[in-house]
Amino acid sequence: MDFFVSYTAADRGWAEWVAWQLEAAGHVVVLQGWDFTAGANFVYEMHRAAMVAARTVAVVSRPT
Repeated sequence: MDFFVSYTAADRGWAEWVAWQLEAAGHVVVLQGWDFTAGANFVYEMHRAAMVAARTVAVVSRPT
């Protein structure tokens, strides 16, 4: 896995855009909204993705 894109609900749209761009460039991306299964342990999945991915991209915006 090349990238783990981490985000909060407020930044989901931007995170998906970033993930689409990375995938279009040929990278393997993990995005929680696409790859974490329902009922999975969220904390474990976040930890696993961050440990396995070569890079983590944190999508952060200013509070509104």
